[in-house]
Amino acid sequence: MIRSLKIIFLTLALANMLAVVGLVGWLAGTNRLSGDRLETVRTLFSTTVAQDEAKQKAEETKTAAAEAAAKAALEAQTPPISTEDKLALQTQFDSVMQQNMERTRRTLRDMRKSLDDQQAKFDKQVASFQADKTAFEAMRKQIDEIEGDAQFKKALALYQSLRPKDASDMLKELVAGGSIDQVVAYLNAMESRKASKIIAQFDPPMAADLLERLRTRGQLAAAPEEP
Repeated sequence: MIRSLKIIFLTLALANMLAVVGLVGWLAGTNRLSGDRLETVRTLFSTTVAQDEAKQKAEETKTAAAEAAAKAALEAQTPPISTEDKLALQTQFDSVMQQNMERTRRTLRDMRKSLDDQQAKFDKQVASFQADKTAFEAMRKQIDEIEGDAQFKKALALYQSLRPKDASDMLKELVAGGSIDQVVAYLNAMESRKASKIIAQFDPPMAADLLERLRTRGQLAAAPEEP
């Protein structure tokens, strides 16, 4: 009976050994086994799980202690800030903030002044435009009244019937009396050829003035556009 048990035991041991040898051979043959890996496996199983956990905990404790020591050393190198230094820093900070606020106020004042100046300039332009528009409308109304008057038409027919020199002499009298606008109205209502011959009888400065008045009649030279 004992002999049979020994035979069975030896047979199982031999089978296990052959299995291990076969596994090692297979690992080596498939390039899954090397000397470094064998050393890693040997080292892995050389200690217990409890020993590995204790070693890891000891390393963590050592690392934490080193970090605490480094932090303490850094704090020891940094001197504490005194109350006077704190007050000085606060005063400096308040001064910088005050300067920034004052600079912002100046910028806002400059912007407001610029806007006010632009608004005043715009209002002035609008007022000037309105004044020119009123003057233009009054002038057009006066022109319409003059040129539409029956007496004006009779006088116009008379001037056109006269010789250019005679007509110019009569118109010169009106100019001398301050009625140059009425003279321009007569010339504007005449035929262009007739008006040109009459104007030619005036001295050059007056003729140039009359021509310019005729050119700008009913216009607002340099009038601003309506806003």
